[in-house]
Amino acid sequence: MEIAELWGKGWSLRPEQDPRTMTYIGTITRAGMNFHYYRGDDGEIYFDDEPEGGKPEWMEKADRKQRNRRSRKTIKR
Repeated sequence: MEIAELWGKGWSLRPEQDPRTMTYIGTITRAGMNFHYYRGDDGEIYFDDEPEGGKPEWMEKADRKQRNRRSRKTIKR
């Protein structure tokens, strides 16, 4: 499947999903936003978006905080 075919398909990543555990497919840039597409273990297509030039520091900080919460929950189980 071509990366251009993915536009408009897939699901937005949920906060509990970690793109580092998924297979990266590619990136599409539209209207100043980068859409990064991934394939999950379940075979579904997911995407994460960020402004061109990267996420602002406050957004990166929130992402790190959310990933740390997830990792602490998986360790406690």
